Amino acid sequence: MPGEWGVGKVAPKSAVTRPSPTGIRPWDLVGRENLVKKVVLSILALVLIAPLAGCQGVPSVAAGALFADVHNPGDAEGAVGGKKGEACATSYLMMVGVGDASIATAAANGGIKTVTNVDSHTTNLLGIIGKFCTIAYGN
Repeated sequence: MPGEWGVGKVAPKSAVTRPSPTGIRPWDLVGRENLVKKVVLSILALVLIAPLAGCQGVPSVAAGALFADVHNPGDAEGAVGGKKGEACATSYLMMVGVGDASIATAAANGGIKTVTNVDSHTTNLLGIIGKFCTIAYGN
């Protein structure tokens, strides 16, 4: 049959001698399966290798490639105030970051009018999910 194998395609020798029991020609699937497999393996490799590349999803004084939960020192101008406010931002796969971790937001969240100290807290899990929080102290 002239049009069965498509324009410019030549039937493999195995297809002529042995028809497929499912009716699907194996060489039709090889290209698509390999492409999907390569894409999935490439994404998996990037996700696993990215945390080890020296890049960090969230800033911290101590980086952990597998896990980090660090309270970072901040800036102080006098005694620690009686109120505490916190503002956080989150990073996903070190590609998307959302949130407001500003000092102004932390102060507003704690009802602080005068900020005396600022610290931060960092959490990172394999570079998949990272969280950076600004902690403001004041009155």
